[in-house]
Amino acid sequence: MGKLSLRYKLNNWYSRKEPQILLAGLESFVSVSENIVIGSTVGVLSVVNGTGTWTFTKTADPDSKFVLAGTGGSNLNTAAALNFETAQSHSVTIQATNGTETISRTFAIGVIGLPQAVGTLPDLLFNQNSGDQVVQTAQGFSGSGLTYSVQSFPTGADLSINSSTGALTIGTDTLVNSTEDGNVVIRATNGAGFAEQSFPLFVVVEQTFTILARQPNGTVNVESLAAVWAAQISARQPDGTFNLTEIA
Repeated sequence: MGKLSLRYKLNNWYSRKEPQILLAGLESFVSVSENIVIGSTVGVLSVVNGTGTWTFTKTADPDSKFVLAGTGGSNLNTAAALNFETAQSHSVTIQATNGTETISRTFAIGVIGLPQAVGTLPDLLFNQNSGDQVVQTAQGFSGSGLTYSVQSFPTGADLSINSSTGALTIGTDTLVNSTEDGNVVIRATNGAGFAEQSFPLFVVVEQTFTILARQPNGTVNVESLAAVWAAQISARQPDGTFNLTEIA
C-alpha cells in the first residue's frame, strides 16, 4: 500500500502543469485597434493550472501604454493612445501571485492600423467588348490585414473583386456611364475599421474620329459619328493613334 501511494504521488507530481498567465485567454499575443479609447480593456488576465486567488501587477511597460484595473488588477487597460504609424506593437510584463507562488509573463500587444485611402484611384474608360479589364485597387489604400469589397457601382457594370488582393475585374460587354449612374465605390476593411475610394467608370462604344482642322493654338476640330467638337491632343500612342481631351 505504501509503494502504491508513493507511486501515485510521484505520477501526480510529474503530470502537474505549471501555472501560466493568460491575457484574453491567449498565451503571448493580443491585437487591438489603434483607435481604441484610452482606458478601454485590452483583455482580462487569468491564471490556468493554478490554485487560490491570484493578484496581478505590472512589472514592465517600456512604452507606458498600459495600466491594470479591476479586481486584483485583472484588467489590462490602455493608458495612452496607440498609433500604428509610430509602433506596430508594444510589450508589457505581468506578474501574478497567489501568496504562495509567483509567476510572470511578457505579452506582445499588436496594433492594428486603421485603413487609409491613399491618393485617388484613376477614372476608368474602356471600349465596349474589349474583354475583361483588371484594375489593382489595393494601390489606393494603406493598412494591415485589409480585405476589399465593392460597395456600389453604376447601373449595368459587370464587376468582381478579389477580396484578398483588391484586383477588380471589369467586364466590357455592357455600356456603362458613371455620369448618369454614379461611381464605383471600393471599401478596404480590417479589424480597426474601413476606408473607401470612389472613381468613375465608363464602358463606351469605340469611335473613329476624323480631324477636320488643326487650330493655331494646337487644338484640333474632330468629327465623330455623333458630333463635331474641339479637342486637345493629350498623348500620342505607339500605334499612331491619339488620346483626345474635349475642350468645353
